[in-house]
Amino acid sequence: MNTTGIRLVVRDWGPIREGSVEVKPLTIFVGPNNTGKSYLAMLLYALTLAFNKSSYEVGKIVLENEALEDELFKVVDPYLKGEITADDFAERLSHVFSDILTQEFAESLPRLLAEELERVYSSKIEELVRLGAAKACVGLEVDNPRAGLSMLFTVTRDGELKIEKFKLYIKPALIENILPSPSLLDRVKLLEKSRAVARSELASLLGSIALRLMFEGTLSKELFGSGVHYLPASRAGILHSYGSVAKALISLASLAPIRGVEVPGMPGVLADFLGELILMSTGSRRREVAIESVAKSLEEEILEGEVALSRRLPGAPPTLVFRFSGGELPVARVSSMIAEAAPLAILLKYGSVKPGDTLILEEPEAHLHPDKQARLAELLARLVNEAGMRLLITTHSDILLARLSNLVSLSAIPSQEAEKLGYRPSTALSPEKVSVYSFEPGPGGVTVAPIEVTHEGIPDDVFLKILENLYEETLNLYYRLQEVRGSAR
Repeated sequence: MNTTGIRLVVRDWGPIREGSVEVKPLTIFVGPNNTGKSYLAMLLYALTLAFNKSSYEVGKIVLENEALEDELFKVVDPYLKGEITADDFAERLSHVFSDILTQEFAESLPRLLAEELERVYSSKIEELVRLGAAKACVGLEVDNPRAGLSMLFTVTRDGELKIEKFKLYIKPALIENILPSPSLLDRVKLLEKSRAVARSELASLLGSIALRLMFEGTLSKELFGSGVHYLPASRAGILHSYGSVAKALISLASLAPIRGVEVPGMPGVLADFLGELILMSTGSRRREVAIESVAKSLEEEILEGEVALSRRLPGAPPTLVFRFSGGELPVARVSSMIAEAAPLAILLKYGSVKPGDTLILEEPEAHLHPDKQARLAELLARLVNEAGMRLLITTHSDILLARLSNLVSLSAIPSQEAEKLGYRPSTALSPEKVSVYSFEPGPGGVTVAPIEVTHEGIPDDVFLKILENLYEETLNLYYRLQEVRGSAR
């Protein structure tokens, strides 16, 4: 089970007045339209990408930081003299890297974060502040046994993004995992009579740790997972027009600067989705067994056919086709149900998604028959349990939520009993893996309220109220109809 805890706290962000969300292996956002579900999901996406991009920039700075080398000597010298143990060394080294990286990130992150927020939302950052509020506040806490992050920033109506608090924690367990084995420290210790030679070895040690932490993405993976992917809403429309959009963007790319053509902007989540489609490889590639298995089940149980990519010309965008027992059709000609669900299958089959990644999926139930919505819930559970992925979904479906609720209740039943009932054991979701939040509009803006998840499942109060109102309306109309008929006699 993923041991990383992520909590996102916002005030006056978009339509949201206040909210605190714990991101678990499966996080579900429910609520009326235009209450900020996608807004908050996009924020997590932007924060993750901004930190990943900052890591590379900070890594270059750290490698050239002479102050870091001096600080490391303050730790290495006592070790060379036998005054501290290897465990003490790792702990002190973690403090040195934590302090240096905290300082460098705090300086570079504001610019990169502002750029990423504007790109993802396709808006100026001042436009992300809730109407009527002077500024927005965003807090992010990430923690696991090997690394941690604590950040608070504000965005004002004047477009100023300010980091109010930033602290990065590199824990000893992460340092111990990065140090070479046999430890480079042993070689340094043999050179204690020659400080000049030891300094050379120390530079190698510094480069090794910095390389693993920053350039190989070790720190980003520890905090946010291997990668993050976003499948936006209205996927059917995107796929139907994908070919035309891709060709237009590619043709405009070379002419726009020369002729002064303005390329229309689009939200970053949509641009990233299209970009990943264009760059996908049509050839076979090694896939994680669990991910490949879910992709196959998605095609067989939901799509009832196969989604495939083909590239007619080198460098051209891949063509998307849907193959079924009766033949083959371009994706632009398939039903909205297939076009809406196909992107998930494409991502799992051909995309860069890996175990441990975060997948943000808006309205996965869109255009699906109720029976297929229920089946989709099982596939989402398998991505969490079998592939170790972190999912964040927004939904308006009481059926999807009810089926996920049943899978939570299933976790209290022994696996053998679950199999006798016809369930796949890996579809059971323990309550500890699931968080659900209701986006509730009010006079002062939207409040994000947690919904308690237990072995009894997920309370369906949100949709139950609507169904109760509809039932009451049905009864009122029925009795009124009887009165009308009675008076007509």
